[in-house]
Amino acid sequence: EARVVSVDRRGLGRLGYSELSEEVLKAKEASTPLGLELSSQIKARGPISLHEYMRSCLLHPEYGYYSRAGADPIGAEGDFITAPEVSSVFGDLIGVWLVSEWAAMGSPSAVRVVEIGPGRGTLMADVLRATASWPAFRRAARVELIEASPSLRLAQQRTLEAEPHGDAWRLRDDRFGTRVRWHHSVPCLDDDDDDSPTLFVAQELLDAMPAHQFVRTVSGSWREKLVDIDDTADSEYYFRFVLAPTATPASVALS
Repeated sequence: EARVVSVDRRGLGRLGYSELSEEVLKAKEASTPLGLELSSQIKARGPISLHEYMRSCLLHPEYGYYSRAGADPIGAEGDFITAPEVSSVFGDLIGVWLVSEWAAMGSPSAVRVVEIGPGRGTLMADVLRATASWPAFRRAARVELIEASPSLRLAQQRTLEAEPHGDAWRLRDDRFGTRVRWHHSVPCLDDDDDDSPTLFVAQELLDAMPAHQFVRTVSGSWREKLVDIDDTADSEYYFRFVLAPTATPASVALS
């Protein structure tokens, strides 16, 4: 069923946002360093995609939720907890599943075990402990961890008791010689020129991924939802959603 969409074009492509009084503009100024940086970007080049806004909030090198110095959002002292932090049973079951899938492949001599967003490294630590009962699998396994946050990488290295070894890492006191490598993103896996079969693991990943958002207009076309400065005097917020007045690269890709 078609919906009538009102496109809010206020502020789109306009510089300065100067129609408000100086008092209002000052009161509406973002109060955090990241908010100030985002508002400066928007003033310079117009509204940004929700994907860009979310990525900055999560992974900005200095102010991002996951990447800021000392970031440790998981666990009793953090903001949330996930299944691996509650019980090792979860990791045990994932480990058994990995061995089962590896056996179904014909037990290849090398297999990449890739975890995306490993948190503190608890899940992978439990997986490696559980799969020690299958020495052939452990000797074949090459662990690849996808983590964009420097703080969480350090936490993972501590949890796994990993030590630098050439161009990779090795687990301390690990009789299987398991190699561990960290990557910033999934496409970085292609840089290894490794054609071994790959098994992927991810726990509560999608809810922390930056996303594009779209609205379908009455004409049937897609318009991307963008983040703009909220320059209305009676609003308590610093940012607001607007719809792109024309197609964006992301909405063209969707179509």
